[in-house]
Amino acid sequence: MKNPTIMIGTKYGNEYKNHLEDYVSPEILNQTATILSTRNFIVLNTSYWSMRVPWNVPERKISDNLIVAVKSGKLEAQTNGHSAVLSPGDCMMVPEFAPHSYGFPEGTAEAETFILHVLCDHPQNGNPFNSLNRPFFHLRHWEAKEEELLRIIALRNKSSDLAFSCAEQLVKRIFAELIETGICRFSLPAAPDPRIESALEFMRRNLSANLSIQDIAETAHLKEVQFRRLFHQACGISPAAWLHRLRLMHALRLLTRRNDPLSQIAQESGFNSLTYFCSSFRKFFHITPEQYRNRTGS
Repeated sequence: MKNPTIMIGTKYGNEYKNHLEDYVSPEILNQTATILSTRNFIVLNTSYWSMRVPWNVPERKISDNLIVAVKSGKLEAQTNGHSAVLSPGDCMMVPEFAPHSYGFPEGTAEAETFILHVLCDHPQNGNPFNSLNRPFFHLRHWEAKEEELLRIIALRNKSSDLAFSCAEQLVKRIFAELIETGICRFSLPAAPDPRIESALEFMRRNLSANLSIQDIAETAHLKEVQFRRLFHQACGISPAAWLHRLRLMHALRLLTRRNDPLSQIAQESGFNSLTYFCSSFRKFFHITPEQYRNRTGS
């Protein structure tokens, strides 16, 4: 239904403003506003790969969300029981810890892809990657996105901080388009169990302490076995994995804001061993603490 045309007199003549109340439904508008205003995506890495046979990525699970976009050639991809052959402009999105694999379909000998590793800074508030009704789709306005991805890769040579900032905005726009097309239906989850919320707050306040799962369960007034079960239901991962993630995300923020020695960053984030901290950081973020600090200019 079009807006009524109401002409008003201005110094330029007869004209009126278009407010587009009916351009998108209220539901889509609310979901889009939530994604754009409250989702903070952290792009850990973005890369542009050229592959030739023999090559394939065997089934694996990783601790971040994955975006694979095909630039040329074809890929045969699988994730969570779904499979597809992807052509240029097609994309695969995989939530963290979801099994996935990809390689060449029969008859394809080479391809090019863009790869993005992405985290949501507060997954308790919902991971949009888990809100997709299918993992494979064609990116809208692919030629424009292809140009933008190439620009992001090139911009890394000048300023990696700017490049990753551009990549994070691109991820937000992709999700806004997925909401418009019905591929993503995202809303903030219901309020968590207050016992789990108190345990989460306890972990956030005591990152540098030597915490056991029993210690955390006691703050929630739960037996350890029951606590583990309820925690996994609420957060999707184990309490130990959540605490490990919290510590690494805290270290990430400290590296961004402060120029303290890595040993101090590690200790304040709950890692007693600098070696273990560095190896954990690299495994989780696909980059060393030193490289991340250089990237952000801290």
